[in-house]
Amino acid sequence: MANDFYNHTDGVPVAQSRGSSTAVRAEFDLVQAGFNALPSQKQLYTSTENYSADTGTANTYLVTLPSGFPFGLVAGMEVVFKAANTNTGASVLQIAGWSTYPIVRPDGTALNANDITAGQIITVRYDGSANFQIFPFGSLSSSVAVAQSYATAANTWAGMAATSYGNAHTSELNAAASASTAASLLTGIYAESTNSADVFTASFSNLPSTLTDGYTVQIGVAVPNTTTSPTFRPTLGGVLQTAHPIMKFVNGAYIAVAIGDVQGVAVLSYDLPNTTWELMSPQFAQLAGSSTQVFNVAAATLAGHAVRLSQISSATVPMFSAYQSALQALASNAFSIIQLQTKEWDTVTAFNNTASPATLNGYTVPAYSFMPTVTGYYQVNCAASIATGATQLTASIYKTGSRFKDGANSIAATAQICASVSAQVYLVAGTDYITFEIYHSSGASINSAIGINNTYFQASLIARA
Repeated sequence: MANDFYNHTDGVPVAQSRGSSTAVRAEFDLVQAGFNALPSQKQLYTSTENYSADTGTANTYLVTLPSGFPFGLVAGMEVVFKAANTNTGASVLQIAGWSTYPIVRPDGTALNANDITAGQIITVRYDGSANFQIFPFGSLSSSVAVAQSYATAANTWAGMAATSYGNAHTSELNAAASASTAASLLTGIYAESTNSADVFTASFSNLPSTLTDGYTVQIGVAVPNTTTSPTFRPTLGGVLQTAHPIMKFVNGAYIAVAIGDVQGVAVLSYDLPNTTWELMSPQFAQLAGSSTQVFNVAAATLAGHAVRLSQISSATVPMFSAYQSALQALASNAFSIIQLQTKEWDTVTAFNNTASPATLNGYTVPAYSFMPTVTGYYQVNCAASIATGATQLTASIYKTGSRFKDGANSIAATAQICASVSAQVYLVAGTDYITFEIYHSSGASINSAIGINNTYFQASLIARA
């Protein structure tokens, strides 16, 4: 009989034979040594036979394993320790009595700062190539904390958006409302991707097969995008989806990604109304590796929604105010587009204050027109004065070239008169535009009254669609 714990080499005892006490004692010593090589009953019941508290320093972790590990390191061997310090960069692990080896991510790269946090229970496996691979990767507790902090921010921004601007995009509000729940959903939505002619594909077998607004996944990217128009075509729950563009959301509007933007680990969130995969800001993509790793996807998702909300803030919400600073001759018995040359403000440069069409935010905007970058409901205010009387003066809002809303008629025979119009207008970004036009019936051409207080045109987003 021979094994790693007990090796009996003296042959099988013969029944009813005598043996020396020395030989019997020697066998008992061998049996006792075998039991001593086994983990204790407590270690077996609590699965702590390969666990130790770290007694080292930051980046140099030292553990002393229980007795009974006489074989040295073997590939696949697991070691669990409670870190005493947070790492600040590349780190090593020394098992007392054995050699020191680097702790690496599953892809073989060195750790980054804060990959290990003080008090965290760390599991590593020896890879047989002089490295300890950390597995599963990442600090779940710290990920939850980060996700919850983003959840708080998302809720705050959602409240600000709802209070100041009427509402926000449905996906942002839903994300903020369910932030606490989403913060705990940190597994199962990562997959390695392939890139063929900038069509990224990845398979998520355990996820729902129907794309919904805010559907978020994380993909490992081996080959970054080489054009500004990549697409993503995932397989969800066994169903191959339609390819949709990958874009960035900046200043309240989608813009093309730059070459190389889709790299490392990319967090993509689906925008159902715009059939677009939004590439979250690069700082929210966490860590590269295999599909078994734990990623801070919930935090990234909430952060992305928070970014969208923060971009619909007072600093970047589409709004402008412009006034007429040069005299304009207005023909009688016809509508004339009011020329507004001077801007008071134009937060996203969406108002063309020139006499010719201009390209703003990638859109062709007609002269003296406003074309928003965000689809939604806008409050529009217009007023114009003329220096002499007229039998009728009417202010009108024109939407995409058609008369849309009229103000009340003003009539005065000799004195300067003013006409105004105020209305809420629904505008589609990049498609609809509004202009301010005036009609008078004086019978002859007359001049407008210039100045910031006389003739002006304003619009501001009050609710996003």
